[in-house]
Amino acid sequence: GVEWVAVQAIIDHQGEFQQVRALGGPPALVKAALDAVAGWKATPRRANGQPVASPVVLSVSFTAPPP
Repeated sequence: GVEWVAVQAIIDHQGEFQQVRALGGPPALVKAALDAVAGWKATPRRANGQPVASPVVLSVSFTAPPP
């Protein structure tokens, strides 16, 4: 089946994920989710043509391998 970890973070003006923390999910998967998100890059939000930091909440899914 599929399991989810809810993650909150700030995407900074350079597109890096900062202040990453888990909001919920199976404890055994939280560290893997936080490690994954901390390594991601995103396109930062823009305000008046300039990149700005913005908060995000996202879900990281984990699918068990077939038996």
